[in-house]
Amino acid sequence: TGRLHIPASVESIGRLAFRNAGNSGGPTPIVLEFAPNSQLKSIGDQAFQGGAIKLVLPLPRSLLTIGDNAFHTALRGRPTNLTIPENVTQVGTFAFGTTGVFSGTLTIESPHLVRTPATGAKTGRLGDSAFSELAANPNNPFSTIFLPRAVFDSYTQADLNAIFGTGGRYVDLADRTTELTP
Repeated sequence: TGRLHIPASVESIGRLAFRNAGNSGGPTPIVLEFAPNSQLKSIGDQAFQGGAIKLVLPLPRSLLTIGDNAFHTALRGRPTNLTIPENVTQVGTFAFGTTGVFSGTLTIESPHLVRTPATGAKTGRLGDSAFSELAANPNNPFSTIFLPRAVFDSYTQADLNAIFGTGGRYVDLADRTTELTP
């Protein structure tokens, strides 16, 4: 219960590290916060999956990878205006996929999240249902998604639907006014 403060010196949160944290039946989720000047580079697969987490934003600017199911079904408290920092190179399948959790905008600053040739079940550097849970909620949970044009252009409409859900409004990060259409 209480706060989970990740110190600035932590560089990696491993697979399953805090899985189910905060799910002791209490009414108050754990408050997850990252120290200023965080050196965190990776959040592993299922690191917080199934927990009861209130995420204090922003994510660390040092972050490079967010694993599969990292926050799946864990987030509480309707986080808004989620930003994926510019150095992130991978957001895993179902990384933030949680039905109805988000409100507000999603900003993807990273130009590195372009689609790569398919490998296995992955569609690219943004995993399927990374920001939605299509089976339960096919609608995009964000009012607007800001992202680099190159990232948007590298995915097909089907890819975008698989990553963000359907009905997304995509806007070019460079000017924050130009709507992107496939």
